[in-house]
Amino acid sequence: MTNSISRLDLSHGQALWALSEGRPPSRMMVDEARYLRLLGVPFDDDEQGKGRGNRVRYRFDHLIELGVALFSLRRGMKPKEVSEPLIRERKRLRGLYRQAFQEQPEGLIREEWVKSRGRMVPILGHEIFLRLPDRYSGSPGEIEILGQDDITNPATPLGMTERYPGETARMLLPLTRLVFELVAWALEAPETKPGPH
Repeated sequence: MTNSISRLDLSHGQALWALSEGRPPSRMMVDEARYLRLLGVPFDDDEQGKGRGNRVRYRFDHLIELGVALFSLRRGMKPKEVSEPLIRERKRLRGLYRQAFQEQPEGLIREEWVKSRGRMVPILGHEIFLRLPDRYSGSPGEIEILGQDDITNPATPLGMTERYPGETARMLLPLTRLVFELVAWALEAPETKPGPH
C-alpha cells in the first residue's frame, strides 16, 4: 500500500477536490485552505511554490495535514489553534499519518465505507485517533495520540466525543479513517485547470 501514497502528486485543485470527498470544493473550504496556507499548513517554507509558474504540489503528508486542519475547523477550532500544534509537531505527525495507512490490510482502500462520505462507519483494527485540544481544554495545543482502547465506542459518533466541564461535546479525530478516505479520493482526482481555488 505504500505505493498508493508514494505516487500522490496533486495540484491544489485536485487536493481540494479530494478534501471535498470527490466534489468541487465550497468557497468556504477554498478560503480556509488559503488562510491555513498563510499560517504554514500544510507546507514548510521550503515546500512552498515560489513565484508564478511554480505551483505547489500536494504529496501524501500535505494532503493529510490539511485534512486534519480542516476537520478541526469544522469542529469549532480556530485556525491558529489548529496550525500551531500541527506545525510544531509536524515531523512526528507525518510519521503517524503513514503509520495509520500502513497498519491496515492491503485491500482496505477499496472497501465500500471509504468513499461513503460518512454514511458507513467501519470498525478497524489498530485504529489511530487524535485529540487536538482547543482553548477550552486543560492542555490547549497539546496533541495526543489515542488507540482504540482509549475510545468508548469508535463505531459511534458519541463514543468518539469528549466533554469538558461546562462545554459541548467535541469529536476526536479518527485519523485512520480520514487518511483512507482522503487517499481514496485523491487517487481519483481529475485534472483541474490552474487558477484561483
